[in-house]
Amino acid sequence: MVVELKRNEEPDIVLSQIITKKYAHILRDYKEVIAIGINFDEKDKSYTAKLDTFKLEY
Repeated sequence: MVVELKRNEEPDIVLSQIITKKYAHILRDYKEVIAIGINFDEKDKSYTAKLDTFKLEY
């Protein structure tokens, strides 16, 4: 599982960063990885999150 926390970003952008920057490469022994992108909105003081699974291709 890879969790990325950002502020004032869309959770979709956070998830795509996990995949494009290959943060999960250390988990290459696993067939599938769970990725969670979490956004903290400073203005509203609220959280939004998005969860996705993807297969590693290394």
